[in-house]
Amino acid sequence: MAKLYPGSIKRVSVAFRSPAGAPVDPSAVRLRLRAPISGRETLLVYGEDAALIKSGVGDYYFDQLFELPGRHNRRWEGDAAVGVLAQPIFEEWEAVERSAFVYLFHATASGLTIAAPAFTAPALAEV
Repeated sequence: MAKLYPGSIKRVSVAFRSPAGAPVDPSAVRLRLRAPISGRETLLVYGEDAALIKSGVGDYYFDQLFELPGRHNRRWEGDAAVGVLAQPIFEEWEAVERSAFVYLFHATASGLTIAAPAFTAPALAEV
């Protein structure tokens, strides 16, 4: 898995399946994102938010931008009649590391002088 740094974008996805393993579309699909530090939650709903995309029956994705270092929590939710979905909720998280740029910015703001490593722009995370 590629390391993630502030500014990284990663495609995150979910696959809703029936207990028999067949793809199935829930009646509603939601993605809850919780930011590190503030704990602020963002709710995306398929059909209301263009950023949440359906790629096939039961398959949805979102290109997530990681703006801050820390633990980013993600929760996919699918509504359906009892027994239609094998797993209606998927919880995941990503650890985003501090970049040299963020470290140097804080060091400069506090008046410290440090030897600076070369800064390399973060690459897009692999899907």
